[in-house]
Amino acid sequence: GSTETTEATTATATSSSASLSAGCDDYVKYYSCAMEKSGFTGDELTRAVDELKKGFAELPADLQTQACTQGLDAFKQSMPVSGC
Repeated sequence: GSTETTEATTATATSSSASLSAGCDDYVKYYSCAMEKSGFTGDELTRAVDELKKGFAELPADLQTQACTQGLDAFKQSMPVSGC
């Protein structure tokens, strides 16, 4: 019922990206926006974004920015989404 929606929203809001560099934050923002516009919603979207963040968080901090900046450029080219 309606409780599921509330939990999903709370989980999204509280999953922090504190350990990610600014470049990775940009990637995550664009990625979640692109996924949402592709029809992913709720738990499915949250899981996809969490997986992405986990992958980035495992990188050494000095590699994060480079990896995310390059990754974001490539992602934007392969999946240009207006409004993200």
